[in-house]
Amino acid sequence: MGLVAAADDILMKPSKTVGQPAGIVFLVGCYIDPEYYKPLLAELQAQVDFPLYVAIPGIFFDVAAIPTTVSSGADRSLAAFKAAGLPDGSPVFFAGHSLGGAMVADYVHDHPDKVTGLILMGSGIVRKYRGSRYPVPTLTISGELDGLFRITRVAESFYHYFLKEGVNAEDSTENFPIVTMYGQNHMQFASGTPPSNVLNNDLRSEISDEVAHQNIAHAAAAFMALKMKLPGNHLSTITALVSDTASLLTPIVDSMKLEGSEYLLPACNDDPHTDKCTVGSPWTDKVSQAMMAGIGQDPKLDGVTLIVQDEFHPSYKLPPHLPKIVDNSGCATTDCQLTVSTVSQNVYAEPVPIFGDFWGQLDVGNIPNAATEIRTKMSSRQRIYDSLHIPADFHTTDEADRCAEINNFSIATAMGMLPKRTADRYAKLGLPLVTGSDLGPYNNGPNWIWNSLTYTEQKDASGKPSSILVQSPMMRTPLDFYIGYSAGFHYCKVLSPARVIEYAYLDGLRAKGGLNVPASESS
Repeated sequence: MGLVAAADDILMKPSKTVGQPAGIVFLVGCYIDPEYYKPLLAELQAQVDFPLYVAIPGIFFDVAAIPTTVSSGADRSLAAFKAAGLPDGSPVFFAGHSLGGAMVADYVHDHPDKVTGLILMGSGIVRKYRGSRYPVPTLTISGELDGLFRITRVAESFYHYFLKEGVNAEDSTENFPIVTMYGQNHMQFASGTPPSNVLNNDLRSEISDEVAHQNIAHAAAAFMALKMKLPGNHLSTITALVSDTASLLTPIVDSMKLEGSEYLLPACNDDPHTDKCTVGSPWTDKVSQAMMAGIGQDPKLDGVTLIVQDEFHPSYKLPPHLPKIVDNSGCATTDCQLTVSTVSQNVYAEPVPIFGDFWGQLDVGNIPNAATEIRTKMSSRQRIYDSLHIPADFHTTDEADRCAEINNFSIATAMGMLPKRTADRYAKLGLPLVTGSDLGPYNNGPNWIWNSLTYTEQKDASGKPSSILVQSPMMRTPLDFYIGYSAGFHYCKVLSPARVIEYAYLDGLRAKGGLNVPASESS
């Protein structure tokens, strides 16, 4: 076995004797005992209509698969298949759970001639392979309540394979299907006692392990039969599963579009504007500046058509990009078109290194996909009124919680986008997001930039978590501000609707619905 593989290899011989035989090599998740995968793989052997040999290679000091052990484990598994009677030239699939999936995907990418298909569980095809077609058909199976490989990361992949303009969804259904299992968590790709990392981060499942294994095996069996070109309605099975998944993931993708997510298309920032990058945040364009201006709130503005030209730029770079009144030339009266520019920056969580920095920062879906905040530089309401020749007192127009007003609308918008089952679960288990007074003013750039949108857990009288208080650091300056080039601004740390969606699907459930929280404490 060698020093790098402390656990014993496992070989599970077929439970069937009739049909074209095949093999599957399975790479386990971090700190999860290889024995814990035997119930799932036995269920897969029972559901396929052919003899299926299963190999689970031993792992690195009983911890996790790493590149060197994946390669040696694959070689040992293929040799074990041959010794056990799998004929040369038989179809061989590879599969992996969690970190094992991330690692095996690299191996399969580099050895496509050895592999009929890849099945990723609680993991997915990593972003670095998006520039070209992945060389092996791949089924991605995720859990709706997976607390480690986030459903938002699955939605990102679903966009690139099914929803992005120009993609061939029929080809993706046949060769790169993405399937999410309702009510299932991360640990249910295995069995037994979860390791501490899973226990502390996963969500509590709504189905039994037995049902989860049946559902996973159902999808995997159809995919394997499809790639082996066996008779049956296997493509119809996969198509139905993908369709069910779309209804769950599409609201997430829609919210990412509102944000202008860099995971759908990178921000243009200071680069030329092309169709390969996103110019600005649609949420700033459509909502934030309009609410700051008072459009739809003040009858005096009913005749104003506000055109917002938002651009993404890093807020900390010099010289700074600032909001402007672009064109108010036709606004001698308020029945006019007013064009303004704004500046946004989506801020994302940093990747979490695996085992310190031993393997670097891997794309394993364990960090939030949504922006933690949208740094939004806008013209103040006073400045908008002034450009429309409306008398405006700064204390009246801007000395209010304007950022909280925008963030309340973000919350309401996202709540209206949730599928019913997700909304019902969130209503039962979620800590509601509530906005508090804006923080500041931080009337200089650096203070506003580096004070982040705050998320503070609130407790009830008994000491139990009751809500999450969201507060925006803001900068607001009157037209007569002593620094002329900073006059007439109102900056907010905007709560992205995508962050609210991600919170409702996942993070907001942890306090009451975490795997480490007894069900008796969920009420």
